[in-house]
Amino acid sequence: MPTYQYACRSTECRNEFERVQSFSDPAVSHCPVCGGPV
Repeated sequence: MPTYQYACRSTECRNEFERVQSFSDPAVSHCPVCGGPV
């Protein structure tokens, strides 16, 4: 399964994280730290 890299767009957070996901899994839409958009 591919590894996807995400970055929070919140100016206060800017958290970066990776998720191993199947092609059929929905994309992550919120930061796991602050809940902001990615």
